[in-house]
Amino acid sequence: MNIYLDTMLWNELYDQGEHPTGLVASLNAKGAGLVLSPHTGFELAKTFANAPERAKKLFLYVREFVLANIPCTKEISGILEAEMLVLRSPTTEMRPFLPPENYREFKKDVEKLAAGEFDERAFEFVNLRNSLGVTARSGPARHLRDDVAQRLRSVARADLDKWMEVEAASTQGAMLLIEQITRQFPEAPIEEAATWAGPLMASPTCRLAKGLTRADLYFNWRWAHRGSLPKDLYHDMYHVLISTYCDVYATRESKQEDYARLLLTASTRFEVYDGQSSLGGWLRALVGN
Repeated sequence: MNIYLDTMLWNELYDQGEHPTGLVASLNAKGAGLVLSPHTGFELAKTFANAPERAKKLFLYVREFVLANIPCTKEISGILEAEMLVLRSPTTEMRPFLPPENYREFKKDVEKLAAGEFDERAFEFVNLRNSLGVTARSGPARHLRDDVAQRLRSVARADLDKWMEVEAASTQGAMLLIEQITRQFPEAPIEEAATWAGPLMASPTCRLAKGLTRADLYFNWRWAHRGSLPKDLYHDMYHVLISTYCDVYATRESKQEDYARLLLTASTRFEVYDGQSSLGGWLRALVGN
């Protein structure tokens, strides 16, 4: 069982003083383990801006998990590429996690940050990822026509899942996925992206492609209903999407359920840590259920 924790829960583990080696061993003994992601690294690295000493300690803590070789997801582009490879060669195994050669690079980055080396490369990485969130947040206001926004406002929250299912299978859904493909692979011609969109959406095994399409639909629907988007929505949804090949997505924010269950398949459980017990104990109990 692969358990993806969002950044809040990694902070919680550190603050509670949960011993990394002990937690990894106890979860592994039950056939389970925690999962990191580059996006978690990004959000932890943002701490260097205002609390560099805490950031260094956070990465010293996370380094212990990395030294234990817990899995790390690929970026969204890497997972999407893996889905394409599976489509091209059905006997190919789906590989949503970093292979050894890329994991070694990830480990080096964690070790640098654990040493307090928040260099220009790390600064640029954080700035770029921040800018993606800003751009995504302003997207619906820039490109949604008034008539489209009006149609979105006619979709009630209770009907959202069913509406998404129909919309994702439509021409509009295909266009959204084509945009996502060209966003993840800027060098890809639109014509090539279009040849992938249909098969990705039709495949019963390609979870991320469907999640990306639903994410765009949700972004547009929420903006149409509320007129704005929370500044953390893009980054929280990124966590959800990147966990799509994990067995459990865990967070402390119950509000994420509003969209997480729309983006994830039934193969990924959504769990909320309620803080009533230690996080380590909660994770051990989660695995025992």
